[in-house]
Amino acid sequence: NGKNVHPEEMESAVLEEIDYIRELVVHEKTVTRGEKRTGCIAATISLKPDCPVAAMPMEERNAAVIADVKRVNKRLASYKRISLVTVLLDEFEKTTTHKVIRDRAIKEDAYISI
Repeated sequence: NGKNVHPEEMESAVLEEIDYIRELVVHEKTVTRGEKRTGCIAATISLKPDCPVAAMPMEERNAAVIADVKRVNKRLASYKRISLVTVLLDEFEKTTTHKVIRDRAIKEDAYISI
């Protein structure tokens, strides 16, 4: 849509609001709807292992995360809203300086539409 979306800004907004998220990676994902290809904002989310949400069955866990991401989305400009999520219990792979290896954190086939 021609608007600049900075992943770090989005990640900070989500982490400030949802305390059970350990870390997340926000990125663009291309989706096909009918014959049209479009970019949307996706988030790969890693949960804190000791939080109650992580202990929920998968469907309940995903529903809880989606509800909270929707709550955060309401505060954001429409072009900055996350529309796809995937929820992980594992920690992201990191470099020796403890930075997330973003390309490895992105799970291409496991997204849930919000």
